[in-house]
Amino acid sequence: MLNRARDWLRESRQHQLLAGVSLGAIAAVAAIATFLAVADGGMSVPACRTVTTSEPSAPSPAATLTLKVGLYEGTGSAQCIRGVGFQPVLVIIKGDSSEWAVWHSSSMQGDSTADFASGQANFEGGITSLDPDAFSLGEHEAVNDVGVTYYYVAFADSPDINVGSYIGDGTDGRRITGVGFEPALVFLKWDGLRTAAWRSTTHPEGVSSFFHGSGDRTNFIGTFDADGFQVSSDAWVNQPGDPNNPSTYHYVAFREVPGRLKTGTYVGDGSNNREIIDVDFQPDYVWIKRSADESKALHRPSSLTGDQTLRFERGANAEDQIQALQADGFKVGSEPSVNFDGDTYNYVAWKSSSGP
Repeated sequence: MLNRARDWLRESRQHQLLAGVSLGAIAAVAAIATFLAVADGGMSVPACRTVTTSEPSAPSPAATLTLKVGLYEGTGSAQCIRGVGFQPVLVIIKGDSSEWAVWHSSSMQGDSTADFASGQANFEGGITSLDPDAFSLGEHEAVNDVGVTYYYVAFADSPDINVGSYIGDGTDGRRITGVGFEPALVFLKWDGLRTAAWRSTTHPEGVSSFFHGSGDRTNFIGTFDADGFQVSSDAWVNQPGDPNNPSTYHYVAFREVPGRLKTGTYVGDGSNNREIIDVDFQPDYVWIKRSADESKALHRPSSLTGDQTLRFERGANAEDQIQALQADGFKVGSEPSVNFDGDTYNYVAWKSSSGP
């Protein structure tokens, strides 16, 4: 009953955005869903907290870029994933299942999780809180289905990452400031009906990538500045809302850190077992996106073993794509998603200051 109520609420919110359903009607649906959730025992406090636990204070920043990769098994019931080693400001999760890759950052208030590639609004019951040494999960299948193995990447606060949000206003060439450094990578998503977009310093000027099956596009995320980045007036990055329903965008910006974060590009040659070298370190996490149409982004954490790759879109783990993470980079197979002859690929590689 709880899941049906949540699904109905989510669909109702999406239909409101598309068809202008009154806020009062949506509020009534929300009240019904809340009542059903409380009666079902599913809407209480996040799994890593107790009734008397207060909201954790802002985490103490690490000295430099720090991440933790790990895995866990879904239970179908709210659970606390401990042993992260710090209070995360960003968690990315993908299961070996037909669900989407999802993320939650400290700029998302309360029980709100975004996906990368489905184009749906933020949902509830996913990553429900970020806590000291841990994060909480709800019951949503994207993060906690019974018996499914899930892979996570958690990032600590540090001078090399900035997590934030802004309200869309439709201004073309708008500058998002306050990041604190010139980014090497930015990804962002409206909490409404759009997929996430990203851009790195190795993209051509004014070009952005997506995580779903779309080619690179211009006029989304623009230039990087000393204290932030530029966005266009497109709804993917800067949709104007209204006072009762503002368009909130959540972003994550990373600074290039030698030996810790590398953005790069390569041209496919179609060969199998191809080594992409000159990354200058063994990555803990890599994602890759082909610039061509119909190509979907892929990612791999060091917690994966064997010839396996995670998707951002729906789908179980894949083979012959990102085959391994190696001492000076990574190895790719011959699949078009990672190595089609003549096509350009953009990648990002991370290594934690504390190792894998």
